[in-house]
Amino acid sequence: MQSRARGYKAKKLGQNFENLIEKSCRYYAHKKIALIEKTPEPLKMVRAGRGREVVAVFEKKGQPDFKGTLKGGRSIVFEAKHTSANLIKLDRVERHQMDNLSSHNQLGAECFILISFQLKSFYRVPIEDWEALPGALNKKTANEKDLTQYKVDVKHGVVDFLGKL
Repeated sequence: MQSRARGYKAKKLGQNFENLIEKSCRYYAHKKIALIEKTPEPLKMVRAGRGREVVAVFEKKGQPDFKGTLKGGRSIVFEAKHTSANLIKLDRVERHQMDNLSSHNQLGAECFILISFQLKSFYRVPIEDWEALPGALNKKTANEKDLTQYKVDVKHGVVDFLGKL
């Protein structure tokens, strides 16, 4: 029962992080800096449940969380990861997601992992650096100190993940 409650809490905090990112994306769109949208989950409805409830399954493996276009035409693709702990496991991004991000990156897209620690500190780690971190750190996790160079600011309730591009 406790693990179910922890899972629910983690999912809710992850959703709060995605909501904060979407707020930032709306800000960038309003300022005509970028148009970035959440990638919908590839779900297929199996059957209707009671009321608004539905039973669904994943049709295929998920893609990176956000995709869009920066002013000037360059693509942007990134994965968002939240942790309530003081460290993040470096294998949190699934292999198929890494492959997808790497493919976009090879074609010239701006690709990164956007990380939230307790919804207070945020880090934008370029995909090449994320892939190199386990070897560079010689461990399977990263803490905020390990990611200091990737820290992004929060301004007026907006995570400024494009600020240093």
